[in-house]
Amino acid sequence: MFGLLLFGTSFIAAHRVLLKPTHRTPYEIDLFEPTHPPYAVRHKMLVRASRLLGWDQPLTTHAQGNIQQAEIAALDFIKDDAYSSWASFFSDQQLISAIEGLQNVLQLYGNSQYRPPQPEILGELVDRLRRRLPPIGAEIDGEGNPTFTENNRTHSLWAGWVYWLGQGILVKDDFLSFLQINRLCDQALLQQRGIAVGKI
Repeated sequence: MFGLLLFGTSFIAAHRVLLKPTHRTPYEIDLFEPTHPPYAVRHKMLVRASRLLGWDQPLTTHAQGNIQQAEIAALDFIKDDAYSSWASFFSDQQLISAIEGLQNVLQLYGNSQYRPPQPEILGELVDRLRRRLPPIGAEIDGEGNPTFTENNRTHSLWAGWVYWLGQGILVKDDFLSFLQINRLCDQALLQQRGIAVGKI
C-alpha cells in the first residue's frame, strides 16, 4: 500500500511484472521468512485500492488515439485478478482507512505522494518514448532554444509502463526491449533531477 501511494499505478505494474515470477505459487506463505502475505493477497489488495483511489481508469482521452489504447492495455494488465476470492482479506472500509492513514503520514513529507499526470502530459511522455527519447518535458523551438518542464518522476515511470505494456499498439515493428525502455526512464529521472535543481 505504501508503494502504491508513493508510485501510483507504476507500483502495481512492477509488482506484477517483476515480483510475480519470484513466487512459485501466488498462495504460498513463506514460513522461513514470513515478512509478507502471499502474492495473491497483495495483488488483490493493490487492485482494489487502485479502484478506490480512482486510478483504475485511463487518464488519456479518446482524442489521443492509440496512446489511450496503450494505457487501457496497461491498466487491463495490472487489474487482471484471477485469484481466489479467499485471498481478499480486507474490506473496502479497511482499505480506505489504511489509505487515509498513509496519506496523512505522507503529507508530512511535502510532495512525496503520487498524483496522476494530466492527460496531455502523459501523452507527451509516451510519445517521447515512441521517438526513443527519455520521457521528460523538453522541447526545442525554431530558434534552437530549449524549454524544460518539471514533471513528477512518477509520471515518467507510468509513461514507461504504458509504453512497455502497450508497445504493440503504439508501434508496428522495431520494438524496444524492457531494458531499453528502463534505460530511457532512468535517463529521464536523472534529467528531471537536473531540471528540478536548475542544473540544465
